[in-house]
Amino acid sequence: MKKKTKIIIITLLISVFSAQVLTNAYEKGIARGKYLYQEKMAALKVSAVLAERSGMRDDIRSHYNLLADSCRDTINTAFIPQKAKRQAQRLLAEAKMKTGDTEEALQICDELLQKNPNDKATLKVKAKIYRTTAEHLVAEGRIEEAVRNYQDIIGWDITPEMTAFYKSLIATTYFQQGNLDEAEKWFLKMKEDHADQRNAPALACVFLANIALFRNDKEKAKGYFREVIAKYPYSEWSRTAVSELEKIK
Repeated sequence: MKKKTKIIIITLLISVFSAQVLTNAYEKGIARGKYLYQEKMAALKVSAVLAERSGMRDDIRSHYNLLADSCRDTINTAFIPQKAKRQAQRLLAEAKMKTGDTEEALQICDELLQKNPNDKATLKVKAKIYRTTAEHLVAEGRIEEAVRNYQDIIGWDITPEMTAFYKSLIATTYFQQGNLDEAEKWFLKMKEDHADQRNAPALACVFLANIALFRNDKEKAKGYFREVIAKYPYSEWSRTAVSELEKIK
């Protein structure tokens, strides 16, 4: 074998070996970066949630700001895989929501949704932001604005369970405000649209029964309670239906 040929072969072997070393180092870096991300984010999120339970506003803001900073660090770290960076962006949006920066939180979600409009995980975070805003609107007496927020979430069709849940929020919001006609309309819609679920139609029937009782229509109320017992015996509301039916004379 000629000397020149030997040199070429040796050079190729060195190149292949170097590439393997670099690839292994990169993959280890990604794995370690992802692990550190998950550990750090989990710890910071727990701390933030505990602070929130304490009810101390300044402490809550401080913890969520720390979580937000860590999310940004994760997003800007080279070895972190894209999937983990997207998770960090979602967590950053939640942290910004908790500190009252709704505009930035929504902007982060919309940036993710521009890349993937069917990103259910991001839509769930955006739904949380809309729900928080709606709750503030209800507290201020701006009921119709709050309902529009819930309707927007329903329109995203995230999951059948979430769609039913937000219909229940609209219905219970009207119920709590004493608007029985609108509450009844939404509970009936919930009952009809989600008849294949276990708890959603049962919950709707229980509230429809209570609306009937408010209107002094005991027979109609009995009918709704019996429907829960007959059609949804394994739901979370079956015991309530049995108990309330026994109280009606």
